[in-house]
Amino acid sequence: MGTVSVKTYFSFFLGVLFFSASSVLASELPVFPAAKVLSHTEVESNYYRLALGPQKKISNVWRAETLQAHLGQLQRLTLEMPAGFGLEDGFAYYQQALELSSLELIYTCVGRGCGSSNSWANNHFLVKQLYGLDQTQQYRVYKSTAGDYLVLYAVRRGNKRNYFQIERLLPSR
Repeated sequence: MGTVSVKTYFSFFLGVLFFSASSVLASELPVFPAAKVLSHTEVESNYYRLALGPQKKISNVWRAETLQAHLGQLQRLTLEMPAGFGLEDGFAYYQQALELSSLELIYTCVGRGCGSSNSWANNHFLVKQLYGLDQTQQYRVYKSTAGDYLVLYAVRRGNKRNYFQIERLLPSR
């Protein structure tokens, strides 16, 4: 848990108890307390590549082994975790929030099982800050009963900084 006191740690999690399915899938994506927002965008996507497999080199091109293409409203959020908090803290925070929702985990990978962090950062998400240590990365995809998708990707860089990419897609119906 690092240098953060247990009292501080649990006070952050008390805020999570107020999340509901509607707040996780509301117009604003949840931000880990005190995290630095590096990027926040909301666009209409003509082609969103939802990865449901690890990054692999296929025909000499890095891409997800299994992809689904979707149209719809896309929200993207890139966060740098505050000092003293690790990837485990971030995933615990979001997992706690998601447990209160009707989201179903449909794909997950951890570490080198996700493939190349370089490919996730530079080919899939197009966010250079997400290039980190392959063994520290985690990727999860959730689907709501309404057909919305929530993607969480996290990685620790060699400089010990931790980053999260959170994406929410509301497919065109």
